[in-house]
Amino acid sequence: AVVLINLGLMLQATEEYDAAIACYERAGRIDTAHYLPALGTARCWIQKGDEANAIKILKDMSNRKDAGFDWYYAAGQTCLKIKQNDLGESLIKSAISSATTPEQMANARNSLFLLELRGNKLTQVRDLYKEVFADSPKDAEIYVRMASAILKADDPASGKELLSCAIKNLKTTQDSKAFFQLGRIFQARAREASAKGRAKG
Repeated sequence: AVVLINLGLMLQATEEYDAAIACYERAGRIDTAHYLPALGTARCWIQKGDEANAIKILKDMSNRKDAGFDWYYAAGQTCLKIKQNDLGESLIKSAISSATTPEQMANARNSLFLLELRGNKLTQVRDLYKEVFADSPKDAEIYVRMASAILKADDPASGKELLSCAIKNLKTTQDSKAFFQLGRIFQARAREASAKGRAKG
């Protein structure tokens, strides 16, 4: 199974998706407990442009009740990437239930927090906020969605706190786009505050 999985990964990397799927499916029949055969197959279907087949596999992964953290978490991350938020939430909650280390719990909690932000579930977001930010999240989308959903024109302190966390934790070149988006959100809030000030005057 390990040899077939590795071969599948190499074929997938060279965009030979049908051959990779064949390897993953053979590996899955040999080792039904390993998450990579199912996940690799789903990701190949996504790369082939057939998300429907991928979602069917990811749903099957979600329905399994006896799997471990890696199984649920990796499938949940794939759902995040293709915006299957409800399915992703189900998988990430299963990952949280099966987490055995603080690092696993932190990673899964951060993913759940992002899913709740996407769903505009602000009560759940507030419940998770302190724990998530104590773990210094590195996902730029978290900061942008937090700014958009939570920041208020009359609460500059919370904005400064969020921006300080972003500066501390977002270090990659790709994160520059997030800072641009944050700048636009902060600018919009500043305009709101200015407009309210003029209205009161």
